[in-house]
Amino acid sequence: MIRDMPDIGDPTVREEGLAFHWAALMVWLGHAMPVGTLAPNKVAIDDDMLDSIDAYIDRIKTWGGAPRLEFTVGAPRIHRQCGGQTDVFTFNMRDMHLHVGDAKYGYRFVSPYENWQLLVYVCGLLDYLQIVDDREVKVSMHIFQPRAYRNGGPWHTWTVNASHLRAYFNTLRNAADSALGDRATCQTGPHCTNCNARLNCDAFDAAVENALEVCGEPINNDITPGRIDGELLRVERALDILEARQAALTARAEMFMRQGKQLQHYELQGGAGRLAWKPDVLPALQSLAEAKKITLFTQKPITPTQAKKLLDPALVDALSDRPNGKLKVQRAMQDRAARVFGETNEV
Repeated sequence: MIRDMPDIGDPTVREEGLAFHWAALMVWLGHAMPVGTLAPNKVAIDDDMLDSIDAYIDRIKTWGGAPRLEFTVGAPRIHRQCGGQTDVFTFNMRDMHLHVGDAKYGYRFVSPYENWQLLVYVCGLLDYLQIVDDREVKVSMHIFQPRAYRNGGPWHTWTVNASHLRAYFNTLRNAADSALGDRATCQTGPHCTNCNARLNCDAFDAAVENALEVCGEPINNDITPGRIDGELLRVERALDILEARQAALTARAEMFMRQGKQLQHYELQGGAGRLAWKPDVLPALQSLAEAKKITLFTQKPITPTQAKKLLDPALVDALSDRPNGKLKVQRAMQDRAARVFGETNEV
């Protein structure tokens, strides 16, 4: 279903993720990567990305073995068409420990626990390494997310004995057989969140309708702890489905609006960009630094926000500017919608 569908994900996050992986590989291989370097997809490497790459590589070096980045592995035990490209893996033969890492440069938290993408990689790597007795192998599956920071930092790990993963591999194999069979049906689940065909899927439409019904159910005063536990799981799942639907509709709405078509309740609005120095202010900054005997830059000027702690904020505002941020879909002001489409009672 998704083969002929357009990509409705956030192109900025996707392109930044591609740039992160390319830059991490270049740094790992020993290439200099100064700020402003353009990745092959024309995304500029910034300070935040380089800081994240340092944290990424520093942890990888502690795993031992001979880490390999951007390694393509097949998983024929699941299906002959199954496989993928691991961000990093290493096998430490001294303690029979397989590490598989995946770097996510987006903002939505991804857990390594029962992560099917990582499980596919592990299945393929165990066969690639020609592991005879999986009971002797410990597996650590890592997710690195510098922009979805949680308690404990950007690294999250699930460690388990390889033999305990056999049931997961069987589940994957059965799912592959069902999906590629003559009587394949669409089954909703967490995978729908990133599916480009979800706006054209009857099964996903039914899941959204069910999620709306779940959200509207009343809560009885005599509800039991067990019922609350199960209800919270259902609501959490319903919210995931609705968020996936919202993301898909937002992407399609942005596409229509960029084509010049108007929506009644939504429009493209530019947010405030990051405060940055105006062009050609370097001489003025140098004069201020010398006159006031302060440090405003080393190899390059400090940010205007940092400079406001050292200089008069009004002076910093005069020397800096805030360009328009990325356009995104937002709810239009009610009076603007009324002017364009006429009066409406919807709030």
